[in-house]
Amino acid sequence: MVDRIVAWFKDLPKKFNEWWEKFSRRQKITIISLAIATIIAFAILIFAVTRPQYVKIYTAETAKEANEVIDLLKGEDIEYITNVEGNEISIKREDYTKANLLLGSNSFSTDAMSIDNVTNGGFFSTESDTQKKYVVYLQDFMKKELESYSFVKSAQIQINLPEENGTLIAQNKEAYAAVQLELSDICTTDNASAMARFIATALGNDTTENVTILDSDGNLLFAGTNETSTYGAASSQYALQARVADGMRNEVIRVLTATNQFSSIEAAVNVVLDNSYTENANHLYWAPEGREEGMLASKDIYNSSSQGGVSGVPGTDSNTETTYQYEDNQYSNSNVVEESYDYLPDESTMLQQIPAGAIKYDQSSLSVTTLTYRMVREDDVKAQGLLDGITWEQYKLNNDIRTKLEVDPDLTQAVSTATGIGVNNITILSYEEPFFVDHQGLNMDMTDILTILLIVLILGLLAFVILRSMRQAKVEEAEPEVSISEILQSTPPEELEEIGVEDKSEARKIVEKFVEDNPDAAANLLRNWLNEDI
Repeated sequence: MVDRIVAWFKDLPKKFNEWWEKFSRRQKITIISLAIATIIAFAILIFAVTRPQYVKIYTAETAKEANEVIDLLKGEDIEYITNVEGNEISIKREDYTKANLLLGSNSFSTDAMSIDNVTNGGFFSTESDTQKKYVVYLQDFMKKELESYSFVKSAQIQINLPEENGTLIAQNKEAYAAVQLELSDICTTDNASAMARFIATALGNDTTENVTILDSDGNLLFAGTNETSTYGAASSQYALQARVADGMRNEVIRVLTATNQFSSIEAAVNVVLDNSYTENANHLYWAPEGREEGMLASKDIYNSSSQGGVSGVPGTDSNTETTYQYEDNQYSNSNVVEESYDYLPDESTMLQQIPAGAIKYDQSSLSVTTLTYRMVREDDVKAQGLLDGITWEQYKLNNDIRTKLEVDPDLTQAVSTATGIGVNNITILSYEEPFFVDHQGLNMDMTDILTILLIVLILGLLAFVILRSMRQAKVEEAEPEVSISEILQSTPPEELEEIGVEDKSEARKIVEKFVEDNPDAAANLLRNWLNEDI
């Protein structure tokens, strides 16, 4: 069998050459042209389907501005192209929403912001009319831009611009924007903050304090603040808690998925946050090394000495009369000493500020549910003889039972290490469930069927052209040439009688009879004579 296949492949070039040589030069050109046209048509179709579509998103006024926009696009891995001058930047259509949010959050307005239809007013247009038109334009523009985001189904926007009365106070006021969104997918707090930054930029506001975004269910997506925390933008404590819980849940799923043991993993996290702001101050004092007291800062010493009384001439000259001695306090003595020392010991002051949003890991908890599918194929079950006496549907009903599995303690420890939550606060439930696979026939979807039909159609067209060319070749194939001698030999000789000048010759009569009896052969003979003359 293998030798026959090998021999067939060896003879294939020879057979193809023989088949190809059957066609005339014009037929070969027709077949080759048709094949080339088919290949070119397929190439054009593939190129048109797979070619990325670019839309212009920004027109820069300077080269520096263009470089800033290009750096932003490169930072988010957004593919772009520019014109020859480099000031017009275009991106892929599927990246338009992401790039629009990116440029809007960085104070770059896209090309869609054109106000020509606002400024082109009539002769009697007033400043108030122009401002009203501008408000309507901004509302329509923002509605269109917000509805272009993949997670926004529809948007309603109300804008309130400050009245232009020429005063400085009016010039310093910022516009207000209230947005209501009907969502088709989840809108994260980061998405809402980016949209608010985009709206504020379009309004010309310096901050997003006057922007409020709600969804159709009344949930507050953005509250007009720029408050951030360690975990990113959040407009409320609940949003911060949900963001932290999502981060932990994703880590748990990522860790358990890496084990390749489970078909489905679901995790729920109960995060407890400390939303109080704490500030601690700690002062430490100690004496320098080798001393019992600190460094001398100041020293005060005060000394005072005093002595007083009356004295006579030494000797007896002063004793002329009898005197009596009385205590008169004329002799006194005073001595005062006062000292004051002030020492400064070494001092260390530590100020600790604990922001709100710290995770209380000892009070947080985590629950994980895993599901493992056990593949049960109908062909395998039938080969094992388990379908004797019962149908495949009955077998599925009898064995469709979920089984609880024992959880490896290492998995609990891995989850605890990934989240920081204690092992005692983690619960993991694991189940095994059979997944029944029916007998598969031709596993073909609509795309495969259309592809096969297209191939069959092309092959049919090629076969039609080839068969038609071969039929024309058979028709045009020349019949065997008949000579005069053969014609004369095919006619039995007859006796010739003498005829007059006006009578026909016997040879002419034989030829005429041959033409009448064999018109096709005569026509082929005449055609061959004409071709030889040409």
